[in-house]
Amino acid sequence: MTEGRVSLHTLTGRVHCRLLPGARQRALLADPAKVGQGGVLGVDLGQVHLAVDSDGQSFSGAKVKGVRHYYAKRRARLQHAGTKSAKRRLKRIKRKESRFQRDVNHRISKTLVVEATGAAKALALEDLRGIRERVGTQRVPRAAQRAYRLSWAFFQLRQQLAYKAAGGGVPVLLVDPAYTSQRCSACGHRERANRQSQSSFRCRGCGFGLKADHNAAINIAYRAAANRPMVSDASTGSGRLPVCQAVAPGTSPRALAVGS
Repeated sequence: MTEGRVSLHTLTGRVHCRLLPGARQRALLADPAKVGQGGVLGVDLGQVHLAVDSDGQSFSGAKVKGVRHYYAKRRARLQHAGTKSAKRRLKRIKRKESRFQRDVNHRISKTLVVEATGAAKALALEDLRGIRERVGTQRVPRAAQRAYRLSWAFFQLRQQLAYKAAGGGVPVLLVDPAYTSQRCSACGHRERANRQSQSSFRCRGCGFGLKADHNAAINIAYRAAANRPMVSDASTGSGRLPVCQAVAPGTSPRALAVGS
């Protein structure tokens, strides 16, 4: 769309039309144009905290872990019973857990998109292709914990973020996740030892300390901001970069969720 004209796709090809909006319509059109000009909100996805953004807002996974542990114990008992009644109850439990999971992801994604919209920021997420392989290589002492870490619906959360962001006209940027957990967001020093524990980050170079997920979210935002194209480039779909992929509003949520 340009001043006074709009381009539309039709079944017979592209059509260019005159656009004659009133004052109210011009104001509404101006608001989406500002989205993404306020910077980038980085989002780090994890297990202890399902999501942490670069402004420090976090969504704890503690309640989720408790609920899922409860369902896992019930499933184990019913699977051991093996009766027809037990199988019916297993199906009901599966549906309940799916609804719980979908509701949690809905609330997280809605809050993040509202925050990004209010601040006129783009959203930046790690490109999560291969996350199961990356998480699976980390040292996890118990089989139950391994199952928990690998099974949360990050795909679903990311899909909901994409869907809501597209609906709100919020640009979404996918960045290379390499070393976001090891790099100091204050001085840039990168070292494995900077990550003291799952939750703690302390830079061996400058001494800067922060919650590890928050530090990673800031690095995601920095990486996206450093490599992002202008908002107008994202809207034309010409913003594919080696480190940062710009995804225009209106992109298929499933296409974004699979990182294609």
